[in-house]
Amino acid sequence: MDCEIIRDLLPLYADGLTSESSNRQIEDHIRTCGECRLLREEMCAPLEPEPEDTQEQILERVYRKQRRKTILSWAAIILALVLAVWAFLEVQFSGELIYAASTNEEKILKEMPALALTEEELALAETILEIPEIQEFLTNGEESITLNTETVLPYLSAILPENGRFFEVFVFGRSVFISIIAGKQYTCLQYTDVDATGHIDFIAKTLAISPLEEIGEDGYLGDVKAVYELTYAVGAGITRCQKLKTRHMWFSFLDLP
Repeated sequence: MDCEIIRDLLPLYADGLTSESSNRQIEDHIRTCGECRLLREEMCAPLEPEPEDTQEQILERVYRKQRRKTILSWAAIILALVLAVWAFLEVQFSGELIYAASTNEEKILKEMPALALTEEELALAETILEIPEIQEFLTNGEESITLNTETVLPYLSAILPENGRFFEVFVFGRSVFISIIAGKQYTCLQYTDVDATGHIDFIAKTLAISPLEEIGEDGYLGDVKAVYELTYAVGAGITRCQKLKTRHMWFSFLDLP
């Protein structure tokens, strides 16, 4: 027999399935063929039994599975508690809080220079109560009135920025409110005669930059990130600034000292 036939028979020979005649022919061949003899030895070599796991290894696997189950169980419990607390807080405190993000005047004016009062805005404090429509309102003792912006434009045009427009001018009590829109910028000026002496005692200026490309005719600002406020005491010459932001109500604990 040639090597090819012997190698085809060797698997059967190793399993004891060949006849006596075939066995003799195979054994005669491998006496003279080293390659087939080596192949026969490899096929007939007894398999080494795989070492059995020790008791310690079995226990370690059991403990690992138990620890994994315990960790997963606690993780599921903690996640459920977190979701329950989050849902409770969302239901109980679903609104927003306004808080002062900064009161550093120098920092705020550097960040938002348009918040500073202009010479025209300061000068208007001397004449705003002399506008006939406002004088008539104060004389009649009405609670509030919205003025026609076209009518009061000649008296207020000095404070109107380039490409700006008056959105609303109204009087409430002893305060005059002027809302101006210029592109993405919204400005509200408040002139107040606190002691009803006919002189403006303080000026308040509020400014916000809308994320919209341009504030529409309805005055909708969009979701602004911050609002800047300035108050100026006319007689004392004292200025106060603050930057206001909003946060979810149940994050109000961040305001605690």
